[in-house]
Order: sequence, then C-alpha cells, then structure tokens
Amino acid sequence: MPAQPISFPRRPACQRGAERRQRSRRPRWHWLGMLPGLLLAAEIDARNACAGELDGLSMTADASEVLRDARVMIGGLPMCTLAYTTETGLDALMARYRQDWQAHPGVLQATDSNGDGRDDTVWQASDTFSRRLAVRSDGAGHAVMISLMPLDTAKPPAPRPYLPLPAGLEIEFQSRNAAGASVHARTALGPASAAQALTRTLEAAGWRGSDVDDPGIAGRRRIRLHRDGEAIRVELLRRSGQTLVLAQRVTPGGTP
Repeated sequence: MPAQPISFPRRPACQRGAERRQRSRRPRWHWLGMLPGLLLAAEIDARNACAGELDGLSMTADASEVLRDARVMIGGLPMCTLAYTTETGLDALMARYRQDWQAHPGVLQATDSNGDGRDDTVWQASDTFSRRLAVRSDGAGHAVMISLMPLDTAKPPAPRPYLPLPAGLEIEFQSRNAAGASVHARTALGPASAAQALTRTLEAAGWRGSDVDDPGIAGRRRIRLHRDGEAIRVELLRRSGQTLVLAQRVTPGGTP
C-alpha cells in the first residue's frame, strides 16, 4: 500500500527582508526528525532495495535542504525518502515527476490534499513497488517529499537494531546518523520488566550509570545510561496491552 499522507505545517505569513526570507525558508517538518540519515555511519546495514532508484531521483536546480535516506524502516518495512525545498511552482513539480514515473509500471493517481482544486499529491503502485510525491506550500516556494517503498509479499527479515536490545522487543522504526540513533520498539513485557531487561542488556554492552526512575505516571519508566561521553535515554510507556519503547542514543559533537 502507498505511504500515508504526511502533513506539512503552515509557514508564518510575516517575513522581513530578503535575508530573513532566506533564513525562514527552512520548513519545520516535524517528520524529518523521524528520518535522519544524511550522515549515516558505515557500519549500518546495507541500504534498502529502493536505494538505486533513490540515487537516480532528479531534483530542481534550486533544490535546498536536501534529505536523502535509503535506510528508513517503518513497521518493519523498508522505505527510501527524498525531501527538499524549491522555488519551482506546483504545476511544474507535478509534471516533472509524472513524466519521470510514466516509464514505471503502475497507474499514476493524483489527489488534492487541501481542497483548493489543484492536485498536490501523486502516488503510483505496482505489484513490486510504490512511489509517492507530496508537494506543499513553503513560504514563496514549495516543500517536496518523495517516498519509495519496495513491495514484497514475503515477510522482511528482522532489521538489525542500531542499539543493543534484549530479546522480545519488536522494532517498529529506527534511524541513525552522526548525531546518534533512535529506535522505536514494542514488547509484551510490562514497563518495569522491560526496563530491567534493557538495563541488563545495555550494561552487558559496556554502558554504565544506569538510572531507572518512575516519573509518577502509571505504566511509565525512564532509563538513562552513559559510555565514553555518549548517552542513552529510554522512555517506556504502557499502551493497549503493550509497552512502547523509545530509545535515543546521543553522540556529543555529532551533526544530524
């Protein structure tokens, strides 16, 4: 199935001067925080099957703030992402990628996400691949996000965790760059048991100074550890009979 629509927040209407416009053109895409990958470390798993097409995706000549990530995992499924901003108009952007994707199998479908009568989203799906383009207004220009997802009926192999994790945790999403790593997982264990299992696993991997606290909210735990200047912060929250785990590894001096 194609990727779900992604919301782009509105830009402030007031801008002062050309220099301020240039600085303020950085869109506050909250979802970019979930998809770091510009400076991935060499030891991370091989790139996803969509990496080849991602490398070949064209951009406008004035494209800026580029994100190109070939190692995204969402719900255990591989995905590749390209995101950038441009002064190019909506119609030209839509025509550009429609023309590029016509060479691929699958029917192109366009939709109008905000009801203004102009199509701003295109997706294409075949038996083996899914593509999605979303264009949103960003100041005087547009923000562009393209998602590529290889479709395979076979169950994908379990992703290699970017952090040491105990058995029984199912990874839902993970990403990593020079600034650290982020892993979202879930487990049937309760928060207290999951916190203990995580602490034992991380300490066995050389992490120290474990600090498990209870913030006073039922079904919630936090863990903090450190090693060689790095830090790991873990939050565990009980929801719908499972424990959600958000683990973040922070590398001082890293550039996301």
